[in-house]
Amino acid sequence: MPFVTRGSDAAEDVLAAVVVGNFITGHSLVEQLRESTIDSQRGLLGNHIVPAVGSVRIDQIRTKHFGELKRAMAAKELSGKTINNGLTVLSRMTRFWYEREGLMAPRFKAGLIKLDEKEAEFYEPPEYEALVAAAAEVGPEVHALVLLMGDAGLRQGEVCALRWDDVRWQPEPLIRLKRSRYKKKDQPGTKGRKIRSVPMTARLSAALQALPRSRRQVCVLIRESGEALTAKAVKVRLEKAEAGAGIDGTGLSHKLRHTFATRLVAQSVRLWVIKELLGHKDLTTTQRYLHMLTGAASQAIARLSLGATSQPPNHGTAHGTMMAPPPAQL
Repeated sequence: MPFVTRGSDAAEDVLAAVVVGNFITGHSLVEQLRESTIDSQRGLLGNHIVPAVGSVRIDQIRTKHFGELKRAMAAKELSGKTINNGLTVLSRMTRFWYEREGLMAPRFKAGLIKLDEKEAEFYEPPEYEALVAAAAEVGPEVHALVLLMGDAGLRQGEVCALRWDDVRWQPEPLIRLKRSRYKKKDQPGTKGRKIRSVPMTARLSAALQALPRSRRQVCVLIRESGEALTAKAVKVRLEKAEAGAGIDGTGLSHKLRHTFATRLVAQSVRLWVIKELLGHKDLTTTQRYLHMLTGAASQAIARLSLGATSQPPNHGTAHGTMMAPPPAQL
């Protein structure tokens, strides 16, 4: 039952490896967590959890040990999100051990840090249009890349894994997102384990049709070698487009996805529709884009200033309209 692999004798090292290994194989792999999630768990265990509290027997883990882990990770100036991830992994591993032993886990509090909401970065409309134009100048592949993220909201991994048989032209141009790429390997399903369809804008459809394509090419976007895009390749291409548009950027692919979402909000698209287009699991994730409802907010304050009593035109930007799902069909 000793937990850690450091500062202990060889026998304890073996037992520690068994505890951690059993958690990964008996929980994470059995639950079919995504490979990226399992890699994150391994990193948190090896770099933070084991060094901080690994000398404690797994059946002796209590609330104070979560505090020790939190302080140890904070001393490394890690983000609150990373610290919370570490606390969550320790909690899950401890509870898994008790479950595996057929025992009732004691009550303990992980003490997650309360995180401030971070405003999503996005391109302003003139910036985005300049980026699209610059991408077209760089080349058809970069043009399609920018539009896939900015006009369709694809994640980086979804772009890298996108295949030609995922692109439909009839009865309307749309993309079926069924996989994502991580570490040069395709994983079934997207981040939220959802398969989703995203209709294409006319210019995205045209950009994809304009791409050079060999007979045996599987992926929509490829590198010069003929292999699928990597995260680094995406970053390099976006940096070229940003430079061409005169934008001081760092090739942040998620900024384009945020731009897609904020453009939809600005057009008064209902949040539940945006949620489905982005593939979010929960509506609360989509709600972070409500800061774009500046028109509705300004209109409300104007009513107070004027003392108006009449109802203004409904542009569909009130929270109730934005968040309401479609009416149930009888």
